[in-house]
Amino acid sequence: SDGFPDQFGGPLGKKLKIIRMKELIDEIKQLSMDDQYLAVNKYFDDWKGDLDQVDDVLFMGVKI
Repeated sequence: SDGFPDQFGGPLGKKLKIIRMKELIDEIKQLSMDDQYLAVNKYFDDWKGDLDQVDDVLFMGVKI
């Protein structure tokens, strides 16, 4: 969903944006599905920091 890239956070309180999301996917693509799940959750929580979540978030992975 758009809730992931629209989340405010980081050192300047800006939106995460699609480019960072794509970089994250590229960095974790070799991990197992379980480890990808943990990495995405950690990245989002670290990015958001103490700011409120601004939208609902759906991030789905499919193993082929």
